[in-house]
Amino acid sequence: FRHAPSHPEARETYARVVREQGRTGEAFGQYLRLVEYYPDHLDGQIALSELSLQSSALEEFQRHATAAGEIAPDNERVKNLLIAVSYLEAVQNEDTAAQSESLNRALERQEEMPESMVLNLIAIDGLLSEQRFTDAIQRIDQAIEQDPNRRSLYNSKLAALDALGETSEISALLREMVDI
Repeated sequence: FRHAPSHPEARETYARVVREQGRTGEAFGQYLRLVEYYPDHLDGQIALSELSLQSSALEEFQRHATAAGEIAPDNERVKNLLIAVSYLEAVQNEDTAAQSESLNRALERQEEMPESMVLNLIAIDGLLSEQRFTDAIQRIDQAIEQDPNRRSLYNSKLAALDALGETSEISALLREMVDI
């Protein structure tokens, strides 16, 4: 990067590699530099959106997801991001009808795209807020399969198990978490 700091392919490749290695902070910084040079870089905006949502940086998520939506609203991954934006706006506005509608859209799309962590995170949050704990646990387990090192998923599962009074499963999950 010393010789060509704005080279988009090199920066994107490096960002993708460090993201795959789990170095999300460094990946975020590289993607951010990429979209500073190239604001219409769709993959950069999508990656920043996903990383922001996964780290609960919701304002940052909404900013990059909205930018991605302006670039390519018909892109399948962008559609997922825009569902998440509408869900989070409904939560912020305490609009339970809109929140439930966005949750249902996320659940429907997740049937088509079960690998989407964005949809999974929205589904988990929505199901927990609607106290549909058994459904939430199913989604949490799917998310854990995708990302077994994300501790927040285990915390969500603990909360759901606690709400259901599943003390034996809580004990087993806590032992599993110690091993992570």
